[in-house]
Amino acid sequence: METTSKFNSKSDNRFYNKYEYKLKIDLYFRKTVLNFFIVIMFYQLSYSQQYEWEPSGLFPNPPLAINIYCLDLNLCWCSEITAGGVATTSNYPYLKSTDCGNTWINLGPTPIGTVYSIAQDCATLGTQYVVIRDGNTNNNGLFRHHNTYGWQLRACGGLDVRSVINRNGTVLCGVRGNGKGIYRSTNDGDSFTQIYNYADIYCFYGKQNNFWAGGNYASGAGIVLHSTGFPFDTWNEVGYFNGWVIGITVTNAGNIFVATHQGYLYRSINGGDFEICQSAINWDELKIPLICTSDGKIYYGDYQNGTFYSHDNGTSWLQINQGLSNTHVIDLAVDPCNDQVYAALGGSLSNHIYKLNEEIIYLNLKIFLEGPFNSTEMIPFLNTFGYLPLSQPYNKPPWNYSGTENVTSIPNSDIIDWVLLELRETTGDASTATSDSIIAQQAAFLSKNGNIIGLDGNSPVQFSLSINDNLYAIVWHRNHLGIMSANPLTKSGGTYSYDFTIDDSQAHGGTLAQKEVAPGIWGMFCGDGDANGQIGNLDKNDVWIPQAGNSGYYPGDFSMNGQVDNIDKNDYWVPNSGSGSQVPDFIPYKCMVPE
Repeated sequence: METTSKFNSKSDNRFYNKYEYKLKIDLYFRKTVLNFFIVIMFYQLSYSQQYEWEPSGLFPNPPLAINIYCLDLNLCWCSEITAGGVATTSNYPYLKSTDCGNTWINLGPTPIGTVYSIAQDCATLGTQYVVIRDGNTNNNGLFRHHNTYGWQLRACGGLDVRSVINRNGTVLCGVRGNGKGIYRSTNDGDSFTQIYNYADIYCFYGKQNNFWAGGNYASGAGIVLHSTGFPFDTWNEVGYFNGWVIGITVTNAGNIFVATHQGYLYRSINGGDFEICQSAINWDELKIPLICTSDGKIYYGDYQNGTFYSHDNGTSWLQINQGLSNTHVIDLAVDPCNDQVYAALGGSLSNHIYKLNEEIIYLNLKIFLEGPFNSTEMIPFLNTFGYLPLSQPYNKPPWNYSGTENVTSIPNSDIIDWVLLELRETTGDASTATSDSIIAQQAAFLSKNGNIIGLDGNSPVQFSLSINDNLYAIVWHRNHLGIMSANPLTKSGGTYSYDFTIDDSQAHGGTLAQKEVAPGIWGMFCGDGDANGQIGNLDKNDVWIPQAGNSGYYPGDFSMNGQVDNIDKNDYWVPNSGSGSQVPDFIPYKCMVPE
């Protein structure tokens, strides 16, 4: 019996001989488990090799070459970095860089002591608000520094000031102990008013028209507060913790990450319900550095173990210390214009600020799905009818992709559906691009013209990867057969490009992998409703029949017009029945479980 799949059809009774079937099941299962662990190990190794720290300018020595205590870019002014520290003499260093940390300018010593927190002034060029502490509470306070006019005490003299933030002309500082709470200025720091006095405040985070504050009550319970809208008079409690909150950040998706002085990192994906996602974090000076980039990557600093990074919303963490002179991370900062991450190191062996080198590649891929294709492009029925989900749909078998890609709304009317991209790297041809060569996955949008694009609905998809060998791309879809590039992707600059649609030979497996959907135009086979890599009776009996008559986002809607009906069965499933995925090492997940 002729078949287009690497597995025989169920109509071939020889394949379903009881003993032969059990043997095949056992072999497939063992191979899959082995490949799974190989992929996990390779994936971890690949990600760790993408990141390396390099010194961001050597500080003069002495006395400015000792510990750097703060580094804060903030949203308003990313062209200038300021950093301060503690010295072994009476001169406490305060420096700035205007070239991304390559060189540093000495602005002279601070007036009293250690720089603890810095916020740039959005309105006045060359001005920063700086929390300075010298160990004597009577001398602590919030100072304003101007590159020309020097230092001025602005607020909270004699109080234990711990943090400062500035957004759109509103300056907030946090105080612990006597006079505890939040102080606010709306006149460039000329005067401050206490607007909250129920808890010690250690840290702030600001995004657009929102502020978050972290601290603790007198009972010792940690607290996260939120305020939105000028003049930020009202602060609402959004979370309680068993430990003082000494670090906080919020992603663009609204996920809140909170660090406590007991070494726990908490995560909330709904603005209020928190769960532990990391533990045993070491800190110094009651501060755990915690930042996020615009694409949702989370970083935190551990005073003993260095820097940790998560690309999957805190589900897993990777230690990235390559290039650092020690692992005593005191502070982290991110440039919002380019997501450049900086780290400040403490300890007697360090006199550096470091910046993280992350290699980025861009993908320019084009594919067509047979289901919604019409003449020259695809029709975005599911988008038009409002059926597309706001979160990636590949977090279930057989993909089991743990990525957290999501949007608050579908970015434009041309989006067809979500697809899952997979990259494989190998020294050989496409046949060697097996599952143990997987280096990355990412969910993205497919536009009606066939372009695979990022979540903003316009930009190319990007990966943080260093590519040394041949790169192959796989495109998975929830009810079309997955395809892999027959040839390595071509690179121009930092962009890797590939067009599957121009010829059947563009996909590994040729005409067995793609279908001619119009003269000279090739697309992915539709009809694989259960996504097991084969189009067969299971797709009709287990998927299409139970879903027939329904409207919405269903895998049995092979035409992707929002309706599961006879057109899906007669015009799409019937002609494609017997086709199978040609992706190397693809093992249909249903074939691993004996019936």
